Amino acid sequence: MLRSSARFSTVAICAALSAACAGAPQPVVSNNAIHPNGYGTDTIVVQHPRFGMYARTSMRLEARVWNKGEREPSLAAPLHWSSNNINVAWVSESGILTLLTPGKATLTVKSGTIQATKNIVVQPNPVARIALATATEEAIYPGDIVRLVARVETENGTRIPDVRLAYAVNLRGMPHTAGVMVSGEGLFTAERAGDYLVIAASGGISGHTAIRVLPRSSPNIVSASANTARKVEIEDVNYEGVTGTSIPLRATVGSGKSKQQLMEGEVLWSSSDTASAWVDALGVVTFRKNGRVTITALAGQKHATKKFNVQRETAARIALTVHTSDIRTGDTVKLREEVWQKGGNPIRRARVNYAVVAYGSNSATRLVSISDDRTFVASEPGVYTIIAELGGLAEQTTIVVRGRGLAGVSLR
Repeated sequence: MLRSSARFSTVAICAALSAACAGAPQPVVSNNAIHPNGYGTDTIVVQHPRFGMYARTSMRLEARVWNKGEREPSLAAPLHWSSNNINVAWVSESGILTLLTPGKATLTVKSGTIQATKNIVVQPNPVARIALATATEEAIYPGDIVRLVARVETENGTRIPDVRLAYAVNLRGMPHTAGVMVSGEGLFTAERAGDYLVIAASGGISGHTAIRVLPRSSPNIVSASANTARKVEIEDVNYEGVTGTSIPLRATVGSGKSKQQLMEGEVLWSSSDTASAWVDALGVVTFRKNGRVTITALAGQKHATKKFNVQRETAARIALTVHTSDIRTGDTVKLREEVWQKGGNPIRRARVNYAVVAYGSNSATRLVSISDDRTFVASEPGVYTIIAELGGLAEQTTIVVRGRGLAGVSLR
């Protein structure tokens, strides 16, 4: 297995992620792209996509504008994209292409009075399995860059080298993901210690891996509020322990109206079996494999426990619903999923993961949030893919969030 022991400054981390992130803003042109003789007329050259044209994937398109007689492409020319068949392929004006169903489409890019077209054929998505892991077995600390390694296969085990994966971190109700960055090329970094569940998805199939980011120094646990507490409790959760999911727990002291949540530094969390489940300093439990596990919250001399019987859940179908198509910055958007087993039996007690890819940024966690009750809020305009994931299956929808006063668009 490959190893990485890179330690970088924040500036270096952002630079490395930005350079590798296909989902981050890419320049319209490259400074070293030189055409020896130039073009006889103003010309747009559409770059060939680096990924296969598979349904239910998204990618950023690129094109370069060459002004007549110039040996280098224009750095400032604006581009506007469109598709003649939005049932097959939809593209945002900024060039985020979402392939919806197999079929043919013509993409058009314009800059001023000139334009270019590209014909594409969208193929059925062949992905049947995604295995995701980190490229290192070394300890990971805040600021480290970790490369994710995905093995993508067809039903018969053939590897698929050109599929575009959507990489994202589980955001649902998580208290510690604001400083996480995951690039389109699978580079992960986190600003703070904690346990993170990273997802890779394509064509309704998903893989996931849990990443533990260790603190660079031992946490200082105090018990100021717990010294006088008569009782510590862990709030009830309505979900079962399912492998590949995370649940944030909350510990409280007191009773009735005087009940208060214990904050980080006031409670020490632990797991009786770290092979089955991790728990971090904020009480986020990440279920890793089948088994029985007890999570303990210790505050001063008081403690509380929560038991889970961790099991694998086999989902056969996920349906994701966005309850509006007019989405603007600051709007609260309700998300809902329905999950079924084979035979049509609904799955109700599993906590479905929610993740977001923000095209134009490698840090969706700074731009959007998804609460525990599945409410989506975006603070910045942009194109976002929302992923609901459980047990190796994923359903996703791509939306456009516009500034206040402008309508949004939701796609399947």
